[in-house]
Amino acid sequence: MATTSNFCTPQNDRFYSKKPYGGLDRLKKEIRLIRVLQDDGSGQIRCELTRELPLSEAQDKYAALSYCAGSPQNPKPILVRGNESEEFHEFNAFANLELAIADACEFCKKHRGDEEPLLWVDQVCINQNDDRERSHQVGFMRDIYQCAREVIVCLSTDKSTSLAVDWLLAPDKPELDEMFYDARAGELSVTFQEQVKRSNIHARTRVLMRTNSYVARKVSLRNNADTIREDDFVRASMSDNEFYYGWLDVLTMLGQPWWTRAWIYQEFMVCKNAQFLFGQSSISWRQLSAALVPFIEIFQSRIPLARYYCSNRARIGAATPLVERMTTILEREISVEDSMTAAKSLLKNKSSFQIGREIFNTVLAHSRLCRATDPRDLVYAFISLADIACGIEPDYSHDNTVHNVFITAARRAVVCSGNLDILSHAVAVRGDLSLELPSWVPDLTAMESAVRRDRSLILQGLSSKKVAPLQTTPRFPISFSEDGRILYAKGSFVVSLERRMPDGFSPWPPVPLGHLGFEASGYVIITTDRTATLSDEIWILDGPRRPFVLRRSGDHYKLVCMAVVTHTSQLRDFMDWENVKKAKAPVAWKSISIC
Repeated sequence: MATTSNFCTPQNDRFYSKKPYGGLDRLKKEIRLIRVLQDDGSGQIRCELTRELPLSEAQDKYAALSYCAGSPQNPKPILVRGNESEEFHEFNAFANLELAIADACEFCKKHRGDEEPLLWVDQVCINQNDDRERSHQVGFMRDIYQCAREVIVCLSTDKSTSLAVDWLLAPDKPELDEMFYDARAGELSVTFQEQVKRSNIHARTRVLMRTNSYVARKVSLRNNADTIREDDFVRASMSDNEFYYGWLDVLTMLGQPWWTRAWIYQEFMVCKNAQFLFGQSSISWRQLSAALVPFIEIFQSRIPLARYYCSNRARIGAATPLVERMTTILEREISVEDSMTAAKSLLKNKSSFQIGREIFNTVLAHSRLCRATDPRDLVYAFISLADIACGIEPDYSHDNTVHNVFITAARRAVVCSGNLDILSHAVAVRGDLSLELPSWVPDLTAMESAVRRDRSLILQGLSSKKVAPLQTTPRFPISFSEDGRILYAKGSFVVSLERRMPDGFSPWPPVPLGHLGFEASGYVIITTDRTATLSDEIWILDGPRRPFVLRRSGDHYKLVCMAVVTHTSQLRDFMDWENVKKAKAPVAWKSISIC
């Protein structure tokens, strides 16, 4: 295991003792590259460090690798020599990096005619034994990926082949194509059929559309003569081994850890061009996005049905080959659901991305889908892309704790944006670190699960129907305590929670699964999770879009969760700023402190 100064990279003390690195000029934004040398027959990767050079000089002359590091306990040695040395020294690279370098070299040789490519690779090109250098290089990592000729994304974590890329790009099969339209003839108008044909929906997408319908019918035990042709279509598709195993390989590709790695968001967003490598095949990011995003949306639309299907196999029917294969597919889809969500977010955001103009909350929302070995990277990997970077610089020193990084980022987000949108993220997911953070600070180490995401969307839907959205710009100043842990704002008390609705009670709108319902002074209140309790208070804060549940904590309050307050027009009018300005009686804004 690496020393603490190396964080979680493999042990390389012997390599560092050879002093292979020269100093980098911070003012010139110097970097190092590696040149991967041709195989000498040993089968071991050999590379040499280039001289230190300004990023402006290196621009468009190298490819940057994007990969998921994996475990430092599983290193793979490569040979590295300094630019002024004739001697190679063994360097313990992440096993995934060794594979990524090999795959990237094969790609460059095959598609770029480059026998000895110049690459930028974080673990080798940055002296991981120097905290100051690491912090400085990470500080302009965005520029390093932006200046690369291209970014090579290495999804693979082993050397196995895969049908995934070929499956995504496969041409239509005429026989399945005809069966698709025959199957739909009994339920759709000719006009719609023609629209579908003209839209040139990919054959694979059509199969997934029909399997959705098939699963829905099986779950509801609804089957009749009108669906026989449709079932024949699904059966014909699923009995095609190339189709079936290709589909599984696509799901395997979606389950790769790269999609949920924190730093890849920045690496991918800022690049001029990206090539994805997986299973000995390559595909451009534009091709991948066009093919994959529609599939993911179909997968996601049936996840609740898939869970029911897989947990109620006995009700579905006999264990036919079709049922067995469909079950395997659905189980795989469920297992990669969070990764699929991250992949869709990444690919869709790339199409509209503009550096420095991304809304911080959009960037923060994606960080909740990611993992990082060093939790501080859940801020550092995203903050430079947003509109409120506000001078936050990576600092990997030991005294700069993850708590300090999260609190500083949240405070800067409030100061630079001028609003309290950060509160919605703070209550979205609570993790182990939340107990040690102020309640208004998001715990970015707590990944947002699909179930929790569904609940949040349900609540937002209820809120949009029942309560007019607040403007996000507060009318009063926001400030902080000297240590930055207490937030001072203005708010207006609405009501205390007086009576818990019994489980199963269904007002309109009904209480969503996993939420709690309360009644207080004629209000019906639905909370986002089950942490709210009697005597908690509903407040309207100056700025956020919806009410919050707060809990007294000494002289301060703690933020508990979001809420929807229904069955009252008074509150709706109160939350509409235009109505507030017209009101005869002034709104009772009070100073409030949230710890």
